Amino acid sequence: MNFYLEKFGRSDEVELPAPLKKAILFYKIQYFRSKNHYYEVLNNVTQLKRLVEEGTEN
Repeated sequence: MNFYLEKFGRSDEVELPAPLKKAILFYKIQYFRSKNHYYEVLNNVTQLKRLVEEGTEN
């Protein structure tokens, strides 16, 4: 994941395939949770929520 984070930077600035965008956002959520940066977690969860279909499991 670090390769993609360095190459593409912010997942909302470039057009990535949806599965890769979801994976990067999930990775960022886990990373920021471990650093107690909950504002960043909330931003990434909001972005991820837009990509997930209603009724599916996360």
